[in-house]
Amino acid sequence: MPPTPTAVAASYDAFPYPAWAFWFTHPNQLAVMATLFGMEPAPPERCRVLEVGCAVGGNLLPMAAAAPESQFVGIDISAVQIDLARQVAAEVGLGNVRLEAADLRELDPALGPFDYVIAHGVFSWVDDDVRAALLALCRERLAPHGVVYVSYNALPGWHTAGVVRDFMRLHAEPFEDPRTRIEQGIAIVEWLAERAGRVGDDWRARFLAAEVDNARSLPGTTVLHEYLSEDNRAFYFRDFLALAEAHGLAYLSDAKPWDMWIENFGPTIAETLGPVPGLVRQAQYLDFVTHRRFRQTLLTRDDTPLSRRIDTAVVERFVLRSLVAEAPDLVGLETGAPIRIGNPNRTPVEVAGVIPRLALHVLHRRGARDVPFDEVFAALVAELDARSLGAGRTDTDEALAATRKDLHRALLRLFFGELVGFSVSPPALARTVPERPRTGALQRWQARHGDAATNLWHEHLPLSPAARAVLAHLDGTLDHAALAALHPEPVEETLAALLRAGMILA
Repeated sequence: MPPTPTAVAASYDAFPYPAWAFWFTHPNQLAVMATLFGMEPAPPERCRVLEVGCAVGGNLLPMAAAAPESQFVGIDISAVQIDLARQVAAEVGLGNVRLEAADLRELDPALGPFDYVIAHGVFSWVDDDVRAALLALCRERLAPHGVVYVSYNALPGWHTAGVVRDFMRLHAEPFEDPRTRIEQGIAIVEWLAERAGRVGDDWRARFLAAEVDNARSLPGTTVLHEYLSEDNRAFYFRDFLALAEAHGLAYLSDAKPWDMWIENFGPTIAETLGPVPGLVRQAQYLDFVTHRRFRQTLLTRDDTPLSRRIDTAVVERFVLRSLVAEAPDLVGLETGAPIRIGNPNRTPVEVAGVIPRLALHVLHRRGARDVPFDEVFAALVAELDARSLGAGRTDTDEALAATRKDLHRALLRLFFGELVGFSVSPPALARTVPERPRTGALQRWQARHGDAATNLWHEHLPLSPAARAVLAHLDGTLDHAALAALHPEPVEETLAALLRAGMILA
């Protein structure tokens, strides 16, 4: 018998979800992906957003704070979580967000339509009736050219994780206290992993050890809802899309660009799976190759026209930002020899060719800021000429036009390799630290109440003690001397770090 909505609400009332923000759910990211595939999405700075399962508002409230001309609605079945979110919204002074403790099946029709609907951590963790209602809600309340984000546990990867979940649930059955259930659940899998590790040919050893490491790295509340909840169903990609299509929704893209570009997974995989017909079928093959266990899918209305052949000139509609932590190596640039660029969250990406390598160099030199395409192109041309690489690239109008197209293609590849970020609505960040620096009211609140904050690129970042002490007072009234008295570490270093982290407003 499936759990009642009251029972589900009670579990989240007792153990609220962590207050995290996810950049890949932000309307700006959804608008970028929609624009790439031929849509005309609503501008993120003036849009309507619904988040289903908004928890304590860790994802929704930073969006609302950064876009005062947009309207945001968050619903969650847990009244406790909604009350916590409302308290934060009131203390920060957010007047553009409405938070409701409600079953998604009872959402007031007057609240729609929405340009963006976000359902992160909901679809797999509810029963079939609620899943169907969620998809129906998305189609009914989605505006033309609107975008839906849905995350869910995926097969085949969740098959092995499901074994761990089943064993944890079996062992935790006799225990009532949730914390005891969490510890006992992890302990029994640790025991099995250790036993399997002592047997040389036990194929389970590696995946059990990895699952234990994963569970130990998660907050207890996440372990409870992921491994021990009554509902947790995983889906093959094609099966999820079949459910979506039955409700009038169509596949737009993945939320994260990396996951869509088959060349990111190596030449052997690209050569083998490249001939597989159809984007969806190819993606399903790739899920088997990578043993994928989690998906973040973007949907749109099935009457929305899409283009699967990206016009590379579309990159001129975006502003650009380097996502590379270290300066790209320029050794061998004149020949365009391939180099491997480290990605903080992914395997290194091979970048080859004069234009791609120099474009990455140009963007990295501009630091942690968003740069218009024309500025990047002008800087690229100047670099080519300064390095005596302009012959055939910058010396005639035809050559410049060809170089511009080369830059289009290079930036698109770097974007799908998550080495360059695109934005349709960049935050108004400072380029240098002002004499009286300021950040958002929500960021100051977060610094006062925890050890992490959401930057203006909607990334969840941990704060050092010095950053926390300073960030809490960045309201534009204190100069550097006054800020220096807040913590013994050098304030200029702290402010520079906050600037690079996307925390200081222009």
